[in-house]
Amino acid sequence: MASANAADKALFQSMREYWTSFVTSGKPVSKNGVVWQPTTLDSGGPRLLLNPSGIKMEQMAALADRCKLWQGISKEIWT
Repeated sequence: MASANAADKALFQSMREYWTSFVTSGKPVSKNGVVWQPTTLDSGGPRLLLNPSGIKMEQMAALADRCKLWQGISKEIWT
């Protein structure tokens, strides 16, 4: 962390806040970050993209299509 610049340090702080609030409340929150949007079956695959250049929600619809196989066989996996 000695070579971390200001953007890196801000990201580290936001990541700590997201993880701490997620573990304690089930919802990731950061005072300087974006509002987390939970994934639903209809929303595809939004994810929280954590990057020193900025934190944002990113839509991952292409990956949602690729995951349909696993979603379809998930009941078989758990039996």
